Amino acid sequence: MSDHQNHEAGGSAQNLPIESLVSITDGAVLADSRQVADVFGKRHDHVLRDIDDLLHSPKLGDVQKQWFKENSLAHPTVPGRAIRSFAMTRDGFALLAFGFTGDEALG
Repeated sequence: MSDHQNHEAGGSAQNLPIESLVSITDGAVLADSRQVADVFGKRHDHVLRDIDDLLHSPKLGDVQKQWFKENSLAHPTVPGRAIRSFAMTRDGFALLAFGFTGDEALG
């Protein structure tokens, strides 16, 4: 990814502190799909698509599906519309990130 693309995409994993990617909820370290999209320079709808693909994979068992918790937030400007995202455990994040290719995977 060029510096120009990197800047427009919101940065890379190398120049952002880990705090921008994870949060701690009830003692669990979780990554939010919106921050993952930002850090890896991906569109959030593409990250959601990748998570949906993982969750619908016959290879993913019930235990692994628990690595992803879907969230819904009220849209800030469109009444009645929700913004979908996922909170992921470390294992869920790793599984998702391993699917990224090229410069995004190398961060």
